[in-house]
Amino acid sequence: MQIGRPPEPSDRMGAMQSNEMVKRLVWSGLLAGIGALASIATTRLAALIWRRIYGEDPPE
Repeated sequence: MQIGRPPEPSDRMGAMQSNEMVKRLVWSGLLAGIGALASIATTRLAALIWRRIYGEDPPE
């Protein structure tokens, strides 16, 4: 690393990547986010199919 220059992104990520707790938190956040998006997409797709089949809103 040179004096006067900001650290390279790989230098900053090195400390974070070596911390197992941060890795676990990032993994948990990634799973939760993807799970939430999948749930929303599934609900919308199911409602679309229901409306096409029965011509009315799905039950709540």
